[in-house]
Amino acid sequence: MTLRLRSDGRSAVLEVQDRGVGMPPEQQTRIFGRFEQVVGQHRGSGFGIGLWVASRLVAAMDGRIAVSSRPGEGSTFTVTLPLAPLEPDRTTHATG
Repeated sequence: MTLRLRSDGRSAVLEVQDRGVGMPPEQQTRIFGRFEQVVGQHRGSGFGIGLWVASRLVAAMDGRIAVSSRPGEGSTFTVTLPLAPLEPDRTTHATG
């Protein structure tokens, strides 16, 4: 597995690349749905909610999640999140 993290100053991009069996395009369009799994590869393991939960969390942060995959070549999941501008420290220091 390979992890990459980069930023263009406006967003953070996290890529997770595996060396698994990959998946055809028709399965890629469904895997972020609730209770969806890649057919024929996880026989009975998991509940099919992990990527759905991840997609909901990413959406709640105004981000995007996508997959790129080809059978026999693994998959790359990409999460893009906007970077919030840093706000000045609002902590006040009392003197006295």
